[in-house]
Amino acid sequence: LTTNSWRQMVRELEIYVNEQTKNGQMWDGNVPTNYKIKSNFPTVPGAEDADDEKNLGRWVNRQRSLFQAGKLKKDRQRDLERIGLKWSVLLTTSWSTMFESLKVYAEEKRKASPHNTWDGNVPANFKTRTNPPLSLGRWVNRQRSAFAKGRLKQEYVEKLEVVGLKWVIHTRHVRTVDNGDDAADENDDFDAGEFVQGSTNMRNNNNLAQQKSAVAPVTSNGVMLNGTNSPQQVSSIPPLPPLPPPG
Repeated sequence: LTTNSWRQMVRELEIYVNEQTKNGQMWDGNVPTNYKIKSNFPTVPGAEDADDEKNLGRWVNRQRSLFQAGKLKKDRQRDLERIGLKWSVLLTTSWSTMFESLKVYAEEKRKASPHNTWDGNVPANFKTRTNPPLSLGRWVNRQRSAFAKGRLKQEYVEKLEVVGLKWVIHTRHVRTVDNGDDAADENDDFDAGEFVQGSTNMRNNNNLAQQKSAVAPVTSNGVMLNGTNSPQQVSSIPPLPPLPPPG
């Protein structure tokens, strides 16, 4: 693209972002690949990449490809980052998109349950059947991690709780694959099973300490004091022989 054509496309991107955020919503940093320009600047007939100039989504993808190849000019990179464009498509999936995927997952699990219930969890390795597939399990773990750190927006907390997500899952530190196999998961941002197992171990240790401290003291002559401080003979210990008289 010529400099003028590139600036026109940047302006088109700004117009698109303004449309996406006019109701106070956040822009997810992406433009759908098939999104075409509705207006605004005429395309120069016969210009190189004229077709891309009609399709803002394809143009954005081309800028990403140039960036990843290290061929995008620094000033253009700064302009696109100033607008809020995300370089990785993986990072552009919006919270609302993932939340909708979670609602679909929960509904499918409830329909498959004889009691119309869902356990409030998503396996860490679970991906949606969409194209491209979304890593819903890892996204759920990130929400749990943010919640545990007090960094999850209250609005998001309420939505997740309404759909039935559980913040802590009482399972072993094993993730279950949909085909029934179990496998260790080492890369999750937050593993609820490990968190619960650690809490269980701490609770067991505390109970053991309490049991030890609950043992009643035994006096030197073999008498145990019970809860009412009355002596109770617990063993027969012969008395010590008397000391011999002095001299």
